[in-house]
Amino acid sequence: MSNLYWPIYKNLEKEVIRLSDLVHFDDKQMSVYSVKISELLIRCSVEIESISKDLYIANGGSVPSDRD
Repeated sequence: MSNLYWPIYKNLEKEVIRLSDLVHFDDKQMSVYSVKISELLIRCSVEIESISKDLYIANGGSVPSDRD
């Protein structure tokens, strides 16, 4: 079984590392805002949601039926 999420994770990880070269991750920087940071947060959240859904189904959760 191939892990479809691994390449996405690695790509997100590289982008966060690149970002850390520009913005020092520190509690004093909590007010720093960037479209790039918000994009990364959204993409991470979407991936967490996808993985959670797959894990739920893989562990016996019910698959929602399509409703018209």
